[in-house]
Amino acid sequence: MYIYGTWSTMTPCGSYSYGETEDYLVDLSYAPCAGPANAGIAEISDTSICAGYSLTLTDTTHERLRSGLIWSWQQSTNGGASWSNMTNSTGKDTLNPVITQASRFRLRMICTITGDTTYSNEVSVSIQLPY
Repeated sequence: MYIYGTWSTMTPCGSYSYGETEDYLVDLSYAPCAGPANAGIAEISDTSICAGYSLTLTDTTHERLRSGLIWSWQQSTNGGASWSNMTNSTGKDTLNPVITQASRFRLRMICTITGDTTYSNEVSVSIQLPY
């Protein structure tokens, strides 16, 4: 720091005889979401699998460069009649669930500022019969 014609090193808790110190907090964030967000395209690694095995769900095409967006994966085990949020899936683009029954999956996006909710396409997996 240059003080009255000399370079000086100042410490955060030190004292000095002239001038002042100011602290600023700057919050850099994306522009806020202002309505429905693009939920992208969900993909699934297998469409038929043995019970007890895992597969990979991916959606890396959804909108993400806005503040106020949250996303999570949902699962339906009754043909899409009802949906439930998948545990520990909030904010994840890729998920590896263990499959125990035929299911459908989708990514749900919420703009927390406006309350708008959108969904990706649905992907599904069936259970293979034992040999």
